[in-house]
Amino acid sequence: GVSGHTGPGVRLQVDAGSATAMEAQRGTAKADLGSLEEVRASVLGVCAEACVAAARGHAGAVRMQDMMGLGPLEHMDEAELDQWMRVAGVRAAYVAADACLSLVEPMLQGAGAK
Repeated sequence: GVSGHTGPGVRLQVDAGSATAMEAQRGTAKADLGSLEEVRASVLGVCAEACVAAARGHAGAVRMQDMMGLGPLEHMDEAELDQWMRVAGVRAAYVAADACLSLVEPMLQGAGAK
């Protein structure tokens, strides 16, 4: 989310996870930025950090399932799982960045920025 915090500037914090991963395997990234314009410029990097970490957490959960004889690794190998998780992390980052920007753009318009 995007919110103000104590002091000047804006805090951008992104939390990402998966339904199969444990709470400790979530991805969180945050940045304290000087303006909404800086949020616009930084949002993809912050989202990528959180979403890639969440994808790694999900991969760990899938590997745990495999140890119990469950999950998708019954039908794919480690290299394929790694590739799917890289793709999932990047796709999630773009979706999250778009969602954050949809919150930031009205704030920028309200502040008179372009």
